Amino acid sequence: MELDGSGLCMGIIPVASQLKLKRLAKAAGAKRATMALAKSVERATGYVMGGVSPFGQKRAMPAFVDTSATTYSSVFVSGGKRGLDLEIAPNDLLMLTKGCLADLTWVPHYQSAVGTERKAIVRKIDGSLNTIIGRSKMSKQKTLGAILFDDFELLDLYGPLEMFGNIGPELKIVTIAERAGPVRSAQGPSTLAEYCFETAPALDFVLIPGGYGTFEQAKNSAMLEFLTVKAKAAEGTMSVCSGSGVLASAGLLDGRKATTNKLFFSAITAESPQVNWQKNARWVEDGNVFTSSGVSAGTDMSLAFIARHYGVDRAHGVARMTEYDWQMDPNEDKFCQFIDQGDLGEYLKLLGKT
Repeated sequence: MELDGSGLCMGIIPVASQLKLKRLAKAAGAKRATMALAKSVERATGYVMGGVSPFGQKRAMPAFVDTSATTYSSVFVSGGKRGLDLEIAPNDLLMLTKGCLADLTWVPHYQSAVGTERKAIVRKIDGSLNTIIGRSKMSKQKTLGAILFDDFELLDLYGPLEMFGNIGPELKIVTIAERAGPVRSAQGPSTLAEYCFETAPALDFVLIPGGYGTFEQAKNSAMLEFLTVKAKAAEGTMSVCSGSGVLASAGLLDGRKATTNKLFFSAITAESPQVNWQKNARWVEDGNVFTSSGVSAGTDMSLAFIARHYGVDRAHGVARMTEYDWQMDPNEDKFCQFIDQGDLGEYLKLLGKT
């Protein structure tokens, strides 16, 4: 479908239904939808019309899957040639195509059927899906800003970003620091900050990692002001490990429950009595603010955040894709037994910082 002249997309619908072009246009954030030319479809996908598969195409493209797919335990999609169908669970279809669910169709002769009655009729008709290729721009894409600073903890950042990076085109990840350019981690490797505080885009989600650099950032007025502005405007804010200490210094955790690294718990929390610090927690959710315990806990927290904003099935799909054993219980924290047993001097010596 040609949507306002932008790039190709897929619409995946039941064979017994008809595509509503206006609904696809709305899902894609466009004003008008028309069918794409067959030559354009074949050139972009590498398949011949009549056997276009949503998998293995020449160019990756946005996908929109009709919501009726979720009423089945499995559906059939084209395997790339006529007569070859692949059976797949709807959640796996969404994950592999990085698709968005949308109400794209109507069912001929059954328009009056509603609720469970309509679902039953559709199930009896067919569980197969057609793939339709069109032109689209991304719709409802959100932006996650990962905030960097010198001596951040590598896994605090990259554990969560691995999870969020598998959401697909619905989520754009940007990196931000006080000054754009390479930012050194506590372990050595640098990460490129694409934006400085002044040029950072509007953020839907904010993520700040931990690391021993947070002790300095908790006193950095530029960081605290930036976080205050961006986090208050965001749908959700996350911290990993000692990153919660920076959020606390910005006043973003006042009156909230929160947690942080267990080995250095008191060193991080001592200056923030206005926060209801939780010692026994893998991560804590309080409203739209998520805080995690140390380092690896941030990955579990990120999947919980994905479950909140994209659905628990999507979170499980990401965990499966990354072969990650998601600890789903935020109250299961075997590291709370090590509260305040860390030695910061020894840790810095280990990192070669002293």
